[in-house]
Amino acid sequence: MPRFPNKYNTMPGGFQNWKVMRLKPRTEKAMADLLAGCGVEHYLPLRQAVRKYASKTKRVELPLFPGYLFATFDDEQRGLFLPRQQYILKIITPFSTLRLLRQLVAVRWMLREIPDFNPKGELREGVLVRVVKGPMRDMRGWVARIQSKAKVLLYLDEIGREIPVTMPGDFLEVAE
Repeated sequence: MPRFPNKYNTMPGGFQNWKVMRLKPRTEKAMADLLAGCGVEHYLPLRQAVRKYASKTKRVELPLFPGYLFATFDDEQRGLFLPRQQYILKIITPFSTLRLLRQLVAVRWMLREIPDFNPKGELREGVLVRVVKGPMRDMRGWVARIQSKAKVLLYLDEIGREIPVTMPGDFLEVAE
């Protein structure tokens, strides 16, 4: 599988002032660009995914942790980007910066080895799943049969009875 350069992958070797930024939905790349423009070092782990459109298939990079960005900055640098941002919901200081960095290094290594890693879990027969896209969004059901990577036969019991529904596997995530 080809590996694409990730301009959001600027994780440095420093150990000071790392923060976890909780962001508004779908603003991770825009915030990473803003931080890069201000000279703030950051790390946005991205996984590769394939999206199918009407006439073509496209490979895209999606955040591994939607809504999160990791950055290192001090109070002076914070003053550069904070007044101009509209994406940040919360800035979290980790209990142990060293532990956070160890975990980020492990994530980075894993993404180099498996660029299309999907953290939502593997779909298999008998697994409880939640629909995350489409008209049946937020409904739960059981995987009855996996016909292909793009088609899953699902039994939904929230309607009052079990009905088989066939939908793409990327519409589903493993329920906890």
